[in-house]
Amino acid sequence: MKTNFHTHHELCRHAGGNAEDYIKEAVKHGFTEIGFSDHAPNDTYDFGYRMRDEDFLQYVNDINTTKRRYSDILTTYIGLEIEHLYDNGEYHNQFKDHLDYFILGQHFIFVDKDPKKRISSFGLTSKEEIIEYGNILCDAMKTKRYKIVAHPELYLYGYLDFDATAEQVARQICECANRTNTILEYNGNGYRRDKIQTNEGMIHPYPRQSFWNIAEEYNVRSILSSDCHSPKQLYDDTMKEVEEIYSKLSTRKVTYFEQF
Repeated sequence: MKTNFHTHHELCRHAGGNAEDYIKEAVKHGFTEIGFSDHAPNDTYDFGYRMRDEDFLQYVNDINTTKRRYSDILTTYIGLEIEHLYDNGEYHNQFKDHLDYFILGQHFIFVDKDPKKRISSFGLTSKEEIIEYGNILCDAMKTKRYKIVAHPELYLYGYLDFDATAEQVARQICECANRTNTILEYNGNGYRRDKIQTNEGMIHPYPRQSFWNIAEEYNVRSILSSDCHSPKQLYDDTMKEVEEIYSKLSTRKVTYFEQF
């Protein structure tokens, strides 16, 4: 693992470390590229887990200033992890001129496409809810705004058993990813979460092997990410374990930014 494009920053208020802390860690491990994709500001969905609106330019400036100092040994990109809203891109437009890419991190679904009627993607429990999760991911990918879909199987965090409906949603997501040339993320941070009881036994909530078996069928474009919330998580023993598992997947693996 020599690149990572899902990297957080202390400004999101639930991570630690500034740009230099992560870049130094990347250099230590011989990385060639790093991309920052902290949570986009959003007053409606803040809950203390997002950077504030007034912090966005500080985030950009911190990364730009630091990347210039290390440009001879590491290439650095600036992105955001962001939700898809049914607003014709107005939310995204305020950020895009400062960025190299967006990652879709759909932490909510919306009832009747109304952002005020939201349900956490970590707490989906009904067939109807996970179907809507699949729908919103596909709607998002069709816009071509997002290079990567973060933790695409997040709908299985609360909907524990991989049944026929869960399979249907997985196939929908993989079909849409191929049709739109979007990359699906194999998110190593799921291995840091406690195991859950499912019809497949006690397993980490994501990445889910059942989902990725289907991703292999579709030969999706995929990328390994640490989703690190502290510099030491960029490439620690957990990520080395995840990297070994990911290496056995037969998907079209994306490594470098130029492949986006």
